[in-house]
Amino acid sequence: MFIRELFINNFRNLNNLKITFQDKKNLVYGLNGSGKTSVLEAIYMLSTGKSFLNVKRKDTLNYNSDSFFIKLDVLNKEDKNEIKCVYKKQNNKFNVFLNNNKTNPLEVKKILFPVFFSSSGFLSFIELKQVKRKTINRLIFGVNSLYLRYILRYNKALRQKNFILKHGKELNQISVWNKILTEMGIKIMKIRNEFVDKINKELADKFNDMKFEYIPNININNLSYDNYFKILENDYDNEIFNKKSVSGIHLDDYKFYFKSNDLKYNSSGEKKLNILKFYISYINYYMKVNNDIPVFLIDDFDTSMDRFNISYITEHYPDIQIISTSVNDYNNFEYRIDINKAKES
Repeated sequence: MFIRELFINNFRNLNNLKITFQDKKNLVYGLNGSGKTSVLEAIYMLSTGKSFLNVKRKDTLNYNSDSFFIKLDVLNKEDKNEIKCVYKKQNNKFNVFLNNNKTNPLEVKKILFPVFFSSSGFLSFIELKQVKRKTINRLIFGVNSLYLRYILRYNKALRQKNFILKHGKELNQISVWNKILTEMGIKIMKIRNEFVDKINKELADKFNDMKFEYIPNININNLSYDNYFKILENDYDNEIFNKKSVSGIHLDDYKFYFKSNDLKYNSSGEKKLNILKFYISYINYYMKVNNDIPVFLIDDFDTSMDRFNISYITEHYPDIQIISTSVNDYNNFEYRIDINKAKES
């Protein structure tokens, strides 16, 4: 898949911006605050419905605007597809269209799946449970379409259960929600285990010094419906006291190891390099599952990784499209876009 043309209006500080990308290495450069990261954010918003900066859609609106519009053309093998989204602040509606037909993330994923790597985010990805779960959920969805449905159903049941616990009403319904949480939780745990096994296989094939580990909150030898459900039911008194669910896959964790040591205790450079190895391994796995290559978005390229690392990616994945940002212009990129000149044209 390749992003060919992007149009952005009233998103952040970008108005009527049109950018054409090439198939290989693209660099969007300009001073801080010029809108470079917003270009990547717009692509990510269009493909996921969310910002990678963990802000609400209304907060991405241009000053004094009540809606934003993003459109891009994607080349998929021999086909050209148009994806566009519209957000309206008045009714908080966000709609996505594929070739002028209203669609959903499951369909968009078949056409566009960007993998995002950030200089400001890789430390959080190593150290913060919530960031790890969110990022890995997104990556798993890229190789397993059913996963999103399970996560959405699980989260809906979790919200309902926590609402009951918070207000202390209809407590007799707790078991009803525990049954749904058990059913979805087991499905999600099995998919997460499989994903970690596949990534570790890719890591072992290319790099023999890194390992990825899944640490489930509910750790039982026999992962059965009855065993999982019993744990949730036995949490009742503790949950009444805490007024929230205290066990489940929403509390899972992951760890990265470099030479058998927890990666979070390594230097910043080693952390960066090894998370890049993880992304390279994921891209390889994604290619095997989907028979396609994702678009790789890299924010602040020269802070996120050095020239050797980005050259490593392009040498091993010559067909991958990279869209990077930087405050500096680098002539080793095949196509460079001055964001300020693009905004003026």
